[in-house]
Amino acid sequence: MARESPDWTRIEKYGMPLRAGAPRLKVVLLGWALGFLGTLLPERLRGWLRRRTRPVGAAAIAAAVLRRVAVSLTLLVIFDRFFRKWAPTVRRMDDLRTRLEQELGREPTHDEVLRAWLEEHGYHARST
Repeated sequence: MARESPDWTRIEKYGMPLRAGAPRLKVVLLGWALGFLGTLLPERLRGWLRRRTRPVGAAAIAAAVLRRVAVSLTLLVIFDRFFRKWAPTVRRMDDLRTRLEQELGREPTHDEVLRAWLEEHGYHARST
């Protein structure tokens, strides 16, 4: 049985798709429950997890928000670049898996796909 894989050509061209829409109820409830459980932790442990004091004053709050936005955008760009570079390799691997499945008439094992991938790229497995 063939596994469902994302459209790697689209990911290569446009990057990872972002989920749109409202969050699910269970995600909201889980976030609320974890936030509530965090209030039950001892103050010293909460302070250790937080690791810094909350910003006071408009300038400090603005700086904290800008820092968080900058870090989030930087991570988003890094992961987007990673997936765009990774997409052609995964697409070729999926094509190889599909070709092997047609040649063998069954789902190829991981070792068969790996061996075919290595041979396709000029590496030949030693016979043991």
